[in-house]
Amino acid sequence: MFRLKPRAVKDRLRVAHRLVELPEIAARFRAGEIGYTAVRELVRPATADNEQAWLEEAKGRTGTELSRMVRGLERGACPGDPPQVDDRIMRVSFELSAQANALLREARAAMVREAGESVDDSAFVTELALALLGGGGERDAGKAAFQIAIAVDPVHGRARMVAGGDSVPIDEATLEMARCDATEIGRVDGPDEAPRATQTIPPRIRRQVIARHDGCCGMPGCFLSAFKHVHHCDLRSEGGQHDPERMIPLCFQHHQAVHRGALVITGRYSTGFGFFHADGRPYGSPDVDAALAQTFSGAFEALTAMGFEDKEARPMLEAVRREVPCDADLSAVVRAALRAAPAPVCVREDVVPYRRVYRLAS
Repeated sequence: MFRLKPRAVKDRLRVAHRLVELPEIAARFRAGEIGYTAVRELVRPATADNEQAWLEEAKGRTGTELSRMVRGLERGACPGDPPQVDDRIMRVSFELSAQANALLREARAAMVREAGESVDDSAFVTELALALLGGGGERDAGKAAFQIAIAVDPVHGRARMVAGGDSVPIDEATLEMARCDATEIGRVDGPDEAPRATQTIPPRIRRQVIARHDGCCGMPGCFLSAFKHVHHCDLRSEGGQHDPERMIPLCFQHHQAVHRGALVITGRYSTGFGFFHADGRPYGSPDVDAALAQTFSGAFEALTAMGFEDKEARPMLEAVRREVPCDADLSAVVRAALRAAPAPVCVREDVVPYRRVYRLAS
């Protein structure tokens, strides 16, 4: 009737349902004082308790500015609150010629062959983008992998990736992955002159680690070589040093999997690295229990979110790996890991952030 596409209809219905709970914003909207674009963004975090504060914050701002301001904020958040990680899955479409589409399909097939396993859409696009941004095959092996800006809030410790003229919140695993192999420029918002940029890995050590693996990802069966990170098996944030024996080059997909607990790397280069799935079975084993592996990976992320370090969480999970049943859920694995932790490790004085949970009335 109104010549709207399904997505636009759903968007308007979402706004309409929220306006029932936000009388002040609804009144301003009916009076024509604020436009639909601004209302669409304001209803995301606003509640009856804080809608006035959001209306004051919206004065003189464009819809684009409001969209960036509310990104990553949950319902009930106030202006200025630190954002949560934006974990939405976004649909992106392209209009390609037949030739470009064929090249894209061939590039996807080549990446799957080199990786030795399936590659999801996000990993595929990430590898393409990083290969271009990093200079492709002509990239100096001594230069750090991360050249995209990541800003860390010194007060809240929250991190945001700045790229493409936008700022997107990222989680701790992504920040830790970046710190493995990055160029640090220090604080740039102070009165003093900006400090000199430094690499987290000395160039000669990075070249050594990349060269001994023939310029490819160090995971067995993966031959991706366009854009590699160098991973510290002993995390830098937990006291790890630039010991080439405990460093390995990884493609983006495998590096991310290691930091999220889906893959585990043990050993040393001189004696051989060990590669395991989260369920404890060797990497590439046909007997991997995918559901259990996903549960243990989630348990690892849960423990690190509670404040446990990587070197603490992994032994806790290893201690219960053979004890929990194959159909154990996430909460059962986390509880078992906490019971298996040494007494000094169980006592945490850190302030653990939590996510608000909303229950909708049926």
